[in-house]
Amino acid sequence: MPRRLRRVFLIEPDDGAPHAIADGLARWHELGMIALIRHPLAFEEPGSAAALHRALDAAEGQLEWGTLDAVIVEPGNGFAFRALSDPGLAQRLCEFPVPILTRRTRPITLLNGLAFRSFDTAPELAALLIEILHRELREANRPRLGAIARELEAAPAVEDRPAEEGALFD
Repeated sequence: MPRRLRRVFLIEPDDGAPHAIADGLARWHELGMIALIRHPLAFEEPGSAAALHRALDAAEGQLEWGTLDAVIVEPGNGFAFRALSDPGLAQRLCEFPVPILTRRTRPITLLNGLAFRSFDTAPELAALLIEILHRELREANRPRLGAIARELEAAPAVEDRPAEEGALFD
C-alpha cells in the first residue's frame, strides 16, 4: 500500500462524464492536499491499448522526474475495455515501480487481477485513499512541524542585497 499520497497519476476516461474518484482527487488537488497529474484516455476507442501504454510511460516519466506515490486507473462506466486486457500490459503491471489502484470493470480485465489493489466501487477505493491520508497525519511529527513554524514566523527576514564582487563565472 502506498505510504503516502502526495503525487498521484490519474488515468481517467476521456468521456466528459463525471467520475467520483476523478472528481474527489481533483477536489483534493484544489485544496492543496495532493499533486494530481491527470491523463485522459479513450478506453473504448481503437488504439486504446497503445494509448494506455503511453499513459504508463508518462507515469514512469513522472517517477523518474521526481516522485510518484500511486497510479489510479478510473476506467469509467463503459463496456469495451480492450486496453485493460492487453497481453502486453501484464508484464508492465507486474514490474511497475509504484502501486496501481483501480476500480474493477465488468467483465474482469487483466488490470483488475494485476493491479496492486482493485476495488468493486469508487467509495471502496476512496476509503483506501482516505486511510492513507489518515496514516500520513498520524505519522507526521506535528510537534517538530509546529516548532519549525513558530521559529520561521519569529525569525527576521533575510535581507537580499546584491553581491559586492563580480560574478563567479563568466
